[in-house]
Amino acid sequence: MEKSKELVTQAGIVPTLKLATQRPGGGVSATGPHTVTVISESLINTTQYETGEKVATMRYFFEEAGEKKQYDVEVKDKNGNLHYLIQRMAEFKPGDVLTMECIRKGARNYISVQKVDEDIPVIEDGRSDFQKQIEA
Repeated sequence: MEKSKELVTQAGIVPTLKLATQRPGGGVSATGPHTVTVISESLINTTQYETGEKVATMRYFFEEAGEKKQYDVEVKDKNGNLHYLIQRMAEFKPGDVLTMECIRKGARNYISVQKVDEDIPVIEDGRSDFQKQIEA
């Protein structure tokens, strides 16, 4: 399959960052956490599969394990609001290292995005590190 990969590269096709895959019986399966570096973003128009309508889409470019990948998000969610992932990505800049993961929340899935060097509070015996510092 090396020739196929070479042709894809020559055509300038950037592989998609796959945070989840379709299951044969329906639904999706998460592919686990992905550590990526933000490269850039661009606003493009794509055709929505179900309706055939043109929709504004944000295309993010990342580097994962030395390979450039892309991830598309429609600008508006199903309710017509700015998509939550675009709001979250606005907090980062090119060069930031992120962990992205598809997480199941009830009957729906969402994409969790954490900056790798973000401090996540550690809770032991019911008290956070911050609470322990205050009490000391």
